[in-house]
Amino acid sequence: MHEPPLIGDTLALDLANTHFAVRGKPVDGLSNIEALERWLAAMHTSQGLAPVYDLGSAGLASFIELRDAIRTVARALIVGDGEIGDAVDRINNFARANRANPRLDMEQTGLISRSESAATGMQRLLAEFAWDAIDLFGTERRKLLRSCPAPDCPLLFIKDHSRRKWCQPSCANRVRAARAYRKQRKAAVPQSH
Repeated sequence: MHEPPLIGDTLALDLANTHFAVRGKPVDGLSNIEALERWLAAMHTSQGLAPVYDLGSAGLASFIELRDAIRTVARALIVGDGEIGDAVDRINNFARANRANPRLDMEQTGLISRSESAATGMQRLLAEFAWDAIDLFGTERRKLLRSCPAPDCPLLFIKDHSRRKWCQPSCANRVRAARAYRKQRKAAVPQSH
C-alpha cells in the first residue's frame, strides 16, 4: 500500500499529486473511500485541515473530479496549451459551494448579523481546495508551477527557490543514483580497439 506524497507546496497541488507513480507505474491515491480518508487524515495532520466525516461515494467522486480539474489546468499551464474551460468551470463550481450568505437574527440584545452556509463539511473542504487552486492559477504564482523532470514522476510542485529542480529530494536521489549507476557500468565495460 503506497500513500500519496504530501509535498506541502499548496493544498491544490497536494490533491493533484494524489495521482502519482511508484516505480514508474501510475497509482491512484484516491482509489477508494478508505484511501481518501487516510489521505485527508494525513492532510489534517500536516496542513491542519478540519476533519470531515461521512464522505461516502459522492465525496470520493467529488474529490476525484476536483483533482482531475486541477491537474488539467496545471498541465495546460506548464505545457502552454490545452483546453481548460471545462476544468476551470468545475474548479469554480466547487469554490462556489461554500459561499456564505449573510443573515440577520434577532437576539435578546437586539439584531445581529451572521453568516451561514448550507454547505456540508465535505463541500466546505472541497471549496478550500478549489479556492487554493484559484489562488495558485489566478495569480503570478502560476509561473512557478512545474512538473517534476524525474523519469516517470507525474508530480507537480512550486519552484519556490532558484535551485529547486525536483518535486521531492527522493526524485533527485533517484536521478543521481541512476546517473551514477550508468557511469559505473560504462566504466566497467572493457573498451575494444
